[in-house]
Formats: sequence, structure tokens, C-alpha cells
Amino acid sequence: QMVAAAGIGFYISRRAIQPIMRLREGARRIGAGDLEHTIIPEGHTELADLAEEFNRMAKSIRESQSRLEERVAEQTEEIRAALEQLRQEAVIREKLLQDIREISQQLGATATEMAATASQQASGAAEQSTAIYQSLATITQVRAISERNAAAAQTASNLAQNTAAVSQAGQQAVTESISGME
Repeated sequence: QMVAAAGIGFYISRRAIQPIMRLREGARRIGAGDLEHTIIPEGHTELADLAEEFNRMAKSIRESQSRLEERVAEQTEEIRAALEQLRQEAVIREKLLQDIREISQQLGATATEMAATASQQASGAAEQSTAIYQSLATITQVRAISERNAAAAQTASNLAQNTAAVSQAGQQAVTESISGME
């Protein structure tokens, strides 16, 4: 009888522990990130109710994770579009700066040539001296404007380089954010 009682006791304890073990294993898998795992409830006990709650929790986490991934994808696309626009603007600014530099150099060369010509004409005729002085004043103004333009071009070039650095940092941040989510 003792052997029979021990066998019955073992069977009953085994039958009572198995649902707890399955619930424990399911909770461990969900906790480890297997949100697709479903715990199959058995009967209408508190353990079955607990299994249903774990399943609802996993479903809610899956849905939240999906919404979060969608938002991250949208924001990542917005950042990429903004970075692309910044790159395009930087290219346009650099081209504009290059054009300004070239024009400034041409103006400087022209101003130098004009100054040389004006000096030659001044030595040739006294009645043209007034016109020559006016030409020299204009040339001086043109040169001053050219120098200011060259300084502005340098400042714009520096801004373009800063924009490129910020763009690279933004791209790296996006890449790191994406890597961190994977």
C-alpha cells in the first residue's frame, strides 16, 4: 500500500507541478525576448488566468515595440532627408563661394591693371589729372569691395565646412541609433 500511495502521491505532485513548470518556462521565454511565444493555459485555474495575462502582456509589448519601430523608422527617414538637404545646400554654398572667389580675383586683377593704366595716363597729361584721380578712387573702392568679398567668401567657406561637420555628426548619430535598435 505504501508503494501505491507513493506512486499516487508522485503522480498527483507531478500533475500539479507540470502546469507550474510550463508557466515558468513560458514566462522565462517571454522575459528573454521571445514575444511570439504563447503560454497555453490549461483549465480554469489561477495558473490558466496567469498564463492568459502573460500572453496579453507579450502581445501588448509586441504591439508597443512595433509602434516604436515605426516611429523610429519615420524619424530616421526625416533625419536622412534633412541631412540630404543640408548636403545639397552645402554643395550650393561651396559653388557660390567658389564663384565669389573667382570674381574677386578677377576684380582684383582688373583693379591692378586699371591702376597701372591710370598711373601711365597721369604722367602724360596735366588736363587729365582730375579724371585720373577719380579713376584711382574708383579702383580703390573696387579693391576694397573685392577684399570685403574675399573675406565674406572665406567666412562662408568656414560656415560650409561647419555645416558638413554637423551633417557628418548627424549621419553618425543616425547610424548609431539604428545600430542600437537592432
